[in-house]
Amino acid sequence: MINVPIDLPLCQLPADLDKPEFSTVIIQHDLLYCYDTILENVSDPSQIDFSHHKVTGRRDRAKPLPFKVESSGSWGFAGTNDGNPRISAEFVAPCYYMNKWFQDGMNIGLQIRYMMEI
Repeated sequence: MINVPIDLPLCQLPADLDKPEFSTVIIQHDLLYCYDTILENVSDPSQIDFSHHKVTGRRDRAKPLPFKVESSGSWGFAGTNDGNPRISAEFVAPCYYMNKWFQDGMNIGLQIRYMMEI
């Protein structure tokens, strides 16, 4: 039996999406990557400025993002950074990954990914 903390979603959409102040965009990408490459790419926000230079980032802004793992186990992990914007991450193995962005304490973004090998 997998020990999953009760406060983590098990492959479901967060309740935030039911709030009227949220708008949603659903995008599907079929990427021809192996599972470990795509998982590493989406779970490391510090690589955005370097790897996506002049698209969604700039190399001159690249820096380490200190990240505190708040819970982890065979089920996955959850944690946040201490910066502003604050980024939280939750991964529930084998394929669910969610980030939330907060600026000045206000939720400004949410991204959910389901990663499956085809």
